[in-house]
Amino acid sequence: MKNKHLIKRIIKLLFILIIYLINSQEGFWVNIYSRLYYFYFTLARIKSILQKKQLLENNHKEIWNLSKVEPRKVFGIDFKKIRTESDYIIIINEKEFIRDSNEKIIKEHKSAFNILINDIKDYCKRSLYEKDLKVINEIFEEISIKYDQIIEKINEYENSNN
Repeated sequence: MKNKHLIKRIIKLLFILIIYLINSQEGFWVNIYSRLYYFYFTLARIKSILQKKQLLENNHKEIWNLSKVEPRKVFGIDFKKIRTESDYIIIINEKEFIRDSNEKIIKEHKSAFNILINDIKDYCKRSLYEKDLKVINEIFEEISIKYDQIIEKINEYENSNN
């Protein structure tokens, strides 16, 4: 799988950015939601490519509709609303917005993330060779570890602000 290193590098840079934002001043926190949403959307898009065997337009609704119910609802509807608000709306009570958004991430995202990852793996099994599946599993293991670190950082932030 020749794109292995490129995929790993892109994901690593995304995680570094999110962790940097988490460790930054509170004013940067709303940027986390946009980056995290696009991380989820990228995973959904990968799954859509595997499922449809073609690159779809960058149509969020169409791509999310190909996802299983929980990721579609948690990321494609609920979290997309948070991302949209953080990108385009002037947030009056930023502390409350951050607290509410983080609470949803902590309570809902891990399960939906696991479903999305397993869905991608299932579609990979249908179309990739065994040696490529090993590489994919390694990449997703690394993604899962980094993702757990992000959730833990959000938990730490919430625990220190309560």
